[in-house]
Amino acid sequence: MYNDAYKNIAKYYDFFTNRLLTELRKQVVYICNKYSFQQILDLGCGTGNLAFQLVEDKIKTIGVDASLAMLKEAQKKILKNKTGLNFQESLNNKPIFLGSDITKLPFKDNSFDLAIISLVLHETEADIAKTIAEALRVSDYILLADYHLPERNLEVPFFYFVHFIERIAGKTHYFNFKRFMKKGGLQGLIQRICIKHNLIICEDISICYGVLGVVVLKKKA
Repeated sequence: MYNDAYKNIAKYYDFFTNRLLTELRKQVVYICNKYSFQQILDLGCGTGNLAFQLVEDKIKTIGVDASLAMLKEAQKKILKNKTGLNFQESLNNKPIFLGSDITKLPFKDNSFDLAIISLVLHETEADIAKTIAEALRVSDYILLADYHLPERNLEVPFFYFVHFIERIAGKTHYFNFKRFMKKGGLQGLIQRICIKHNLIICEDISICYGVLGVVVLKKKA
């Protein structure tokens, strides 16, 4: 039986994370416009805030998440028109949300300009390889956003807040987060997958006092 890890916290997820993720969403929209990406797949879309912001910028987006509780919160925003769009725009230009295992996507090869995996991989240690491979199946470009290791003492206090957020997601989630960071966080992951999948780095941006990283990777021709 599927266990929805976000069942009890989905309603409060935005309250705890919006301040942390606002800059991240702006960076993702900027990158999509810079590279003229128009067909986006948001893997692990959660409550849909990134998908809504992309659509507000006229970028077609499909959000996929395994958590039905999180997708329910995303759908509520459409019904209550809390999307950042006016009412007519919300009806005509809205993300599509699908409940699915992100390691087994219901899409054909190369269906998207970009596959985004934002703050997902640190919580799915056992499925990282499958998730990356599936993202690269449906798109030549992938954007990964996840936690960096703190590099300066100034960043450490902010990182304690990150630990608090990860703790409230549950024991298994927090265990996977700590293991992800022990392996070098996003930096360590990028080194491993670039070699394995023959990828090149197109963008490498550090945000939120160095706690978060945004990296765009492309398959070598």
